[in-house]
Amino acid sequence: MSTSRRPPGRPPDTNSASTRREMIEAARACFGSFGFDKTSNADIVEKAGVTTGPLYHHFGSKAGLYGAVANDSIAVLVGRLEDVVGARADEDVVSRLGAMLQAVAEIYIEDEDLARFDAIGPLELKRTPELVDHIDRSQRARLSALFDALIEDARDAQHVDPTSSDAALNDLITVLYFGLIYYCAVVDADARPFDVVEVIVKGLRGQLFA
Repeated sequence: MSTSRRPPGRPPDTNSASTRREMIEAARACFGSFGFDKTSNADIVEKAGVTTGPLYHHFGSKAGLYGAVANDSIAVLVGRLEDVVGARADEDVVSRLGAMLQAVAEIYIEDEDLARFDAIGPLELKRTPELVDHIDRSQRARLSALFDALIEDARDAQHVDPTSSDAALNDLITVLYFGLIYYCAVVDADARPFDVVEVIVKGLRGQLFA
């Protein structure tokens, strides 16, 4: 009697998309709370309620799983931001940037695990450079392209100082973006990030200080 053999490290439930999804969610919570180095595979599989087999089958390693979590996060976020900016294509640059930051606040207030994970993400990549190999650069490029498009439109409308470089302006938007993510991760009052976005928009319009 012949029997089919399952490849090593591939338990029966690893073909399930829901299992992969559960592992990503569990890993996001663990990495966001404890950091990459202090999170063990055992922590992740315990939270996900699976064995270590699915981890190795779907992701290959803890670093591979980290990359999957990061790529999942940025793909969802960029898709949302592209929709928000696209829906306001006829509005001025400040309005579009404000809407984008508003969407960032909504996303990260709704999901504390995501906020914590992405708040420390840039530091994790610096502390553990090997993680960079697991990051989908095309998703990061989509985010940067959103920023670049805002800058180009602002220049076309002559709404920015011509002596400011595109790189510096992109960095400014990046600071606003990541600063808001970090704030959402640590603040207690859900409404406050939206108040911050309102103040940022007023500042960009020159309406903040008398």
